[in-house]
Amino acid sequence: MRNKTQLISKLFIFIAICLFCYPAIADVYNAYHSSRVINSYEANVNQMNQQDYSNLIEEVKKYNESLVNNHLRYILSDEQKEYYNSLLNITGDGVMGIVQIPKINVRLPIYHTIEDRVLQVATGHLPGSSIPIGGESTHSVISGHRGLSSAKLFTDLPKLQIGDIFQITVLKEVLTYEVDQIETVLPDELELTEIVEGQDLCTLITCVPLGINSHRLLVRGHRIETPQISEKNINTVKSFSSRNIFSTYELVMVGIAIILFIIGFVKPAIHKKAKIKKQDNKVKEQSKENVDEEHTENKKDEDNTKLNDVINVDEIEQNTNVPKNNSNKSKNKKHKKIKNKNSKTKHKKQHKKKKNKKRKR
Repeated sequence: MRNKTQLISKLFIFIAICLFCYPAIADVYNAYHSSRVINSYEANVNQMNQQDYSNLIEEVKKYNESLVNNHLRYILSDEQKEYYNSLLNITGDGVMGIVQIPKINVRLPIYHTIEDRVLQVATGHLPGSSIPIGGESTHSVISGHRGLSSAKLFTDLPKLQIGDIFQITVLKEVLTYEVDQIETVLPDELELTEIVEGQDLCTLITCVPLGINSHRLLVRGHRIETPQISEKNINTVKSFSSRNIFSTYELVMVGIAIILFIIGFVKPAIHKKAKIKKQDNKVKEQSKENVDEEHTENKKDEDNTKLNDVINVDEIEQNTNVPKNNSNKSKNKKHKKIKNKNSKTKHKKQHKKKKNKKRKR
């Protein structure tokens, strides 16, 4: 019964450890996966010749121009969707660029569409909004989930404030945007994502409140010149860096998991080892005591044997000396008897002699 209870306790502790470790491990894996996707994208861009590069940019510009004053641009036909998915898809996996937010240490690939399969692992571009290559009268919209147990993504997007910057990298171009508007709206309110003539805008979208997701947080930025320091930051802040991998929350979760592991498995193992060692020592002591007792008993047996041998020898000697002693006794008795008789006779003679002397007188 006790072993069954211990097994159930260990099982619950193991499940708790898995639950605590899963977010951190999943986020590390997602960061690693994102870094590979980004590296693949950058490698493919570097292999492009200048003619193909220019043709892609021109094709996207024409697409963006077709969206201006198009009030039905968010409703795409199957043919339009197919054409949209082919634009800037140089790796064949749907990646069109990279979004970087230095303040919250985010660097993620941007995929076509905002389907759930995309938003579970990265960010997605809203179809019908401008493809993010910059330029006048463009407004790109990038969406990302927050609060997922498997990935960090846009979890910290609400930390951004007016004046913060974020960057979009498409092909070899780095576009920098400064936050100028932060609003919370209902999911179907798209007025703030409209294209503004003459402006180069980009909006980041995520769900709020965390876990409820009843509204959308819109963080809009306008295009500014990319500072040299920002370009340097892009190269130094990598998607698989330690800052992205281990947040404070994840470190706390891993710490709790380690403590639970120690309590549930390491401590009992140490206790069991100590108990076994104690039992071994007890067995050794008992064995030693048994050996000592056996040695003492053997010694006693030897002493008893020796004593018995001595007693037997004495008995034998006594038995041998009995007739001799009896004979001596008899001889002594006889000798004594003769001696007494002689003494008696002598005494009589002396008495008789004295008596005769008296008579003579």
